[in-house]
Amino acid sequence: AQVESSLATLLQDIAVATFRACQCRDYARVDLRIDRSGQPFVLEINSMPGLSMNSEFVLAAIAAGHSYSSLINRIHDITHARYFEIVG
Repeated sequence: AQVESSLATLLQDIAVATFRACQCRDYARVDLRIDRSGQPFVLEINSMPGLSMNSEFVLAAIAAGHSYSSLINRIHDITHARYFEIVG
């Protein structure tokens, strides 16, 4: 859904804070809702969201201007760097 930029920024901030608070790594999907009074809240966090072409995670990335291949490459790069940082 289209939202005004200030609300989009707030939702992004909440999603990032939730990701960090839950100590997620690499990628996850944070599902948010807005109550009747206009207050956003976290519905759930999915630490292993689907990566099929029609999954919500991928569709959100595409809506944000990323291609499917760039999304998969970004996830690979992040996990690769983290793995070799831990092992190395």
